[in-house]
Amino acid sequence: MNPGVVYAFAAFAIWGFFPIYFKALYSISAIEMLAHRMAWSMVFLLIVLTVLRKWQWLLPTLRDRRLCSRVSPRARCCCPPTGASIWAVNAGHIVEASLGYLINPLINVLFGMAFLHERLQPMQWLAVIVAGVGVIWLTWVNGVPPWISLALALTFGGYGRFLLSKTASLGALEGLMLETVILCPVACCIC
Repeated sequence: MNPGVVYAFAAFAIWGFFPIYFKALYSISAIEMLAHRMAWSMVFLLIVLTVLRKWQWLLPTLRDRRLCSRVSPRARCCCPPTGASIWAVNAGHIVEASLGYLINPLINVLFGMAFLHERLQPMQWLAVIVAGVGVIWLTWVNGVPPWISLALALTFGGYGRFLLSKTASLGALEGLMLETVILCPVACCIC
């Protein structure tokens, strides 16, 4: 089996259990949890970069003001969806949060069509229609307007939109580290 598929499955499984973890920490505010997530991500990434010996890119990148200015909005865009997800779970809106994650791929398709001028093939349209019907059905069964779900999907979609910015010179790990370096001072002030 492809290791990428295994890693993706593991990541989604772990993310699927996060609501249980967030709910157990209901006495802590969503902002504080988000700040701790950022601060501990920094610690984790420092360990990963040390183990992989991938430090040579960091100082030149931090000195590149143009690159940092392009990554900064992207870094700020990762906070609202994660914070909203934590808040939704702690406020008892787990179903709405989950529905937001189901709506997110539809938003990504919409953004791809609107901003990147992508065109869908007939089978892709069928998949979008089936997913859309599923979202409508789940919204109907839930019985409340999907405001939280839409907010989560749109903020995650906006973050994904910024991921497509012209920062392709950075790899995934490097981009994540740069975002974390930008956000970590704010997180440490909140913690």
